[in-house]
Amino acid sequence: MSRNGGYARACNAGARFARGTVIVMLNSDVVPSAAGWLQRLIRPLMEQKSLGAIGPKLIFEDGSLQHAGLYFARDQRGIWLNHHFHKGMPGDYAPAQFSRSVPGITGACLVTRRETYERVDGYTEDYVIGDYEDSDLCLKIRRCGYDIVYEPSACLYHFERRSIRRSEDYMRGVASQYNSWLHTERWDDDIEALMAAYLGSGIQGLVSHEAGATARSAA
Repeated sequence: MSRNGGYARACNAGARFARGTVIVMLNSDVVPSAAGWLQRLIRPLMEQKSLGAIGPKLIFEDGSLQHAGLYFARDQRGIWLNHHFHKGMPGDYAPAQFSRSVPGITGACLVTRRETYERVDGYTEDYVIGDYEDSDLCLKIRRCGYDIVYEPSACLYHFERRSIRRSEDYMRGVASQYNSWLHTERWDDDIEALMAAYLGSGIQGLVSHEAGATARSAA
């Protein structure tokens, strides 16, 4: 590209050039920990037509968990914020070792079928810098009736936010606040229903405990 147009625009531009039936969004700061990770993500995606997107387990450089699926919890202002399940726990933490449906997955490594990506018109491009586009994409995929799955048998390192640190004030600045506000304005009802279903589901006990604890601490 002739200039830095941001994460969403770059991903959408890359997808337009891609020719495969599967699209893999992979950040430049994500590195596989072993061979075979891509096959483990593509196989269920191609075998299960109800599956809209799938993501792996991501770990920090020290082996602790960075991402085991994504969920939403309101802050004290009522704004929905993105959270990663079990972040900071050991990489072999038992609740993060089984494949499951999750509210969303990070765009650091997101695998989907081309037809699904095109059906939802790819990433929404009006978020600032590079945050909330991935959860926005997951919510668009869910609105079409597809599921989102976390697959821990595929494991990659994620050296998180290396590029975004060039804007050191982002996480506490106006851009972050704007993105979370825009995301909430756009998806408030969908997220409310989605998280209510997860919190109320007996088979999602682990999800209920963590999401509920986060919601209480933000209240």
